[in-house]
Amino acid sequence: MKQLWVAAIAAVLLISSCGGPGATREGEPSYVVGVVERTYLNDPAWPAFTTVYDTTRIESQYIEMIRASYQAEEFLVFFGAWCGDSMRDLPRFLKIADEAGFPPAKIQLYSLDRTKKSPDGLTDRYGIQYVPTFIVLKDDAEVGRITEFPQVSVEADLLTILAAARAK
Repeated sequence: MKQLWVAAIAAVLLISSCGGPGATREGEPSYVVGVVERTYLNDPAWPAFTTVYDTTRIESQYIEMIRASYQAEEFLVFFGAWCGDSMRDLPRFLKIADEAGFPPAKIQLYSLDRTKKSPDGLTDRYGIQYVPTFIVLKDDAEVGRITEFPQVSVEADLLTILAAARAK
């Protein structure tokens, strides 16, 4: 019985995950695919972004270390407005960026539908299979990424990537 319960939970998690290919579901709104302005995230169709952003608290020592490690890197962020993982981690990333003082022009938000394919080929170029994916670029070269689930937390993983880029 316990194995059946574990299998059922695993199946639900797999189905509800933001990874892997999938089509737009019947009755769902169509999603913008491509570069979006940050105001796109304030759409009343998905209030989770604003709620998570407003309630997220980042420890000040992380903000200070991230600020000290940042050297004008750029961020390419692939997300799905339909994806729970994106709506959990994208507001957290943007809260970190805001508090650390990253210039908004250094953050490119790229919205995807459930297929995770873009007509401009950017998703293929960067091998996007899961969302959210946060790619850190230095001098147009990728120096690290956070894909779907952070290893520790968005702020810890981001600090690790920025510190490694600074050491190069």
